[in-house]
Amino acid sequence: MNDREQSEMNIYMERTLDEEAPALKPFLEKGNNVLDVGCGPGTITLDVARAVTPGCVVGFDHVEHRIAKARALAVEQSCQNASFEIGDANKLPFDDETFDVVYSHTVLHYFWNPEHALSEQKRVLKDGGWLVAAGVRDVGLVKRYPECPTWDTVLQARIRFSNAVKERKASFEWDRRPCIAFHETGRRCPEWFFRLGMRDIQVNVEPYRLQHLGANGMEPSSHDLLPWGFDDSIGYNADYELEYEAMIDQGFLDRDTLTQALSEAKQWFNNPGAFHFSAMILVAGRK
Repeated sequence: MNDREQSEMNIYMERTLDEEAPALKPFLEKGNNVLDVGCGPGTITLDVARAVTPGCVVGFDHVEHRIAKARALAVEQSCQNASFEIGDANKLPFDDETFDVVYSHTVLHYFWNPEHALSEQKRVLKDGGWLVAAGVRDVGLVKRYPECPTWDTVLQARIRFSNAVKERKASFEWDRRPCIAFHETGRRCPEWFFRLGMRDIQVNVEPYRLQHLGANGMEPSSHDLLPWGFDDSIGYNADYELEYEAMIDQGFLDRDTLTQALSEAKQWFNNPGAFHFSAMILVAGRK
């Protein structure tokens, strides 16, 4: 693993079902066979395995070192009803109607085509089973207070740019291209479930990264999607700067607007009355 992958892994290893994804628990029953799409190093997957014993859980991810870590962790914890496979979540290597529950957590917003990913997850789900998209991010669903019109203009430009890149399926030599799919996935998710014909659709919205005076999340970070130049241990900032350069080169944004937005954002973070949060959305439906 490189330094970025190690930093990400350290974050993932802290995740548990109870703390990170408690909203999944009502959909899990003893004896369920479960698929975890985008399982990472498997910390949540193993918690799910314990929750559904004597059922079994398959953790699935496209990154080899994550699957290796998950397999090692399962051995370390003597968890015998969890297995892990590597592959492409856009073409799952499982038969139709294999699982009682198929879920993803903090994953759907990274797909080029989230609706297709959900349709593939539905395919391997048994009739009557639950499809759950948890922890789906949505940026810009709530406006900042005080308002930041130029910053909002930049965000809308990023959405247009992201959609254009996804349509072309081009990465503009950006090695973290999934991040561009981030913005409106959460708000669109219920529509995709409806179009897939899911029944008993449930939606839950929670604040994510609450920002106000004294909040832990009040300091600028790469999640704010502006080139801050801050100390960035994972390395997202350089990726975002590369993305903004591509936006300017392709006419989605001009440099003066970006400079003004950065100044506006810095003033916002220094405003003691500033308030904002991003949304994290769970959508579930029965096949």
